[in-house]
Amino acid sequence: MTPIPKEQCQPLARTVAQGISVFALCPFIALTLSIVLIVSLSSWYRSTEVRRSLISQLETNLRATALTEAELLSQQLTTVAEQLHILAPEHLYYLNAPTPNPQRTAAELGFALLPNGFLVEKSGQGVHMFYQGQPPYRPEQLVLALKTRRLNLLYQAVVDTNPLIDQLYFISTDNMSRIYPPLPADSASLQSPRPLVQQNFYYLADQQHNPTRQLTWTQAYPDAFGMGLMVSALQPLYQHNQLAGVMGADITLPSLAASLLQRASQHGYQVLLLSGQDDILAVSATLKPQLQLTERNHTQQQLSEWPGGTEQRPIVTLQGQDYVLSRHQVAATGWQLVLLQPMTLINNTVTQQEQNELQLHLAAFFVLFLLVSLYFRFMYAKASQFAVSLIHPIRRLTSWTNTLGTVPSPDPLTDQSRIQEIRTLVDNFRAMVFELHERNQQLQQTNQAQQQLEAESLHYQHQASTDRLTGVANRQALELALASYTTAAVPGNLSLILLDIDHFKQINDTYGHQTGDRVLTQVATRLAPLVEPPGLFGRWGGEEFLVVCPGYRLSNAAELAEQLRLQVQLLQFDQPFQISISLGVAQQQPAEAVDRTLGRADFMLYQSKQQGRNRVSQAPLPAASEENEIYAEEDFSGR
Repeated sequence: MTPIPKEQCQPLARTVAQGISVFALCPFIALTLSIVLIVSLSSWYRSTEVRRSLISQLETNLRATALTEAELLSQQLTTVAEQLHILAPEHLYYLNAPTPNPQRTAAELGFALLPNGFLVEKSGQGVHMFYQGQPPYRPEQLVLALKTRRLNLLYQAVVDTNPLIDQLYFISTDNMSRIYPPLPADSASLQSPRPLVQQNFYYLADQQHNPTRQLTWTQAYPDAFGMGLMVSALQPLYQHNQLAGVMGADITLPSLAASLLQRASQHGYQVLLLSGQDDILAVSATLKPQLQLTERNHTQQQLSEWPGGTEQRPIVTLQGQDYVLSRHQVAATGWQLVLLQPMTLINNTVTQQEQNELQLHLAAFFVLFLLVSLYFRFMYAKASQFAVSLIHPIRRLTSWTNTLGTVPSPDPLTDQSRIQEIRTLVDNFRAMVFELHERNQQLQQTNQAQQQLEAESLHYQHQASTDRLTGVANRQALELALASYTTAAVPGNLSLILLDIDHFKQINDTYGHQTGDRVLTQVATRLAPLVEPPGLFGRWGGEEFLVVCPGYRLSNAAELAEQLRLQVQLLQFDQPFQISISLGVAQQQPAEAVDRTLGRADFMLYQSKQQGRNRVSQAPLPAASEENEIYAEEDFSGR
């Protein structure tokens, strides 16, 4: 504690007078504070109730609006899906139509070859069809292009009548694409070497990714045809139980969200449209600065720190601005529609009410303050008169403290004081000086002995937990660390890496045990710094080392094991040999004993040895098979 400067101390008479005055004022002050507290709580309660009522009303309105907008979006997307369902039989009809005569050349059939070898069908509007490939094109490819030519008018009718669809296309399994509106002759898609069947707007609907063969929706992506950020509805087409191609409808996000954002602007709320992975698909312009987004990246921004965002926590704060939040799912795609209503009007109403009450309270508090001040001055004057009669003997006794360490000289005024407490204080003061000196010396001796014991204890603890050869943790320290992970409550609490120096016995036999000791020491010196706390690296026995990785998933532990393996390969020795290590990695499973986990890591180390050494093997997830459990309990040799 910092001592109070002497010049800041008060005379005893004043202290006594103030103490008596304060004691007399306590009931009056307690009553005053009770009144202030009751008035303040009453004001706070009224403001809270008004605020809660306004928020509840705003919440109800916003929830109804969000539900309506989500249903409207779902209806629009469902309309697109239904149109694709209607078009699917038309495609199959043309694909199953009689085969046209393919004996004519591509040029005679109205097709042209681009310099890069693409086969295209052009018109004054642009490119209606293109084949990604190289000439010569097979007759069946020309037949497919001819069969689908009649889709041009059908695509045009659908796109022109549905303002939500920006592009309609069919992609065959051999990379033929028929599209409307036609592509410009200089489109990047006509130069792209990447096959169409490898694009997400195709493969998400194939048998592997869509085994149900139902219509599916993509996530938001930049369109390969240069239409900007969009989502696609994909309808797979099967002919004789084989995938013939994928029909898709592209919807650009700006056109989808335009009417939604316009209504939000008119009614004063903000809109956030999220994908199933919480990617932002659309956002109100005035909300972008609040979320710190830009035109370039806002549709891919992950809301990793977005609050609960549900009806249980309807109020969020963005850049100091409070919003009432309501979230509803778009049934057709599983997207989330989030509406945020600024609380500015509510805050202004509550603030105005609080300011009016504050002015009234301040006037009442001022009157109370005047009454308390007058009462205190009266009590202080009375207490000062009483305190003067006690001051002189105490002042004299106080002056003796300036000569602390010597016995105070007799003074008739204090030694013969009629105040018993003062005389007792003098006697106790003399005895205290001598006792204080004696106890101070005893305390110093005790402190020195305690420090010596602590230093010896730390030294012995370090020796007991450290391997004498390598300087890293020994088996006893590792077992103590593992004891805290006897059984895992949840997966991921612990991963273990067991490693063994390859051909170490051969090195010992060929170059001697001193060389073997240097190998162990250099391996431990190189690998120990790579294991960060709270992880622990230590010697398990012989040429085996164990790494305890708390909080590591299996993949993280495997990455660390790979780093250890690579670092050992960099070690150089005077003798003409190169060392390597084999490693086994296992992650503790729920309700699994740590000995079991260690056994699985040991088994994976054995696997690394069997597979040629100098490698990392990791135990599979979930728990190992019964056969692996048997192997994990055996003693493996020949490492």
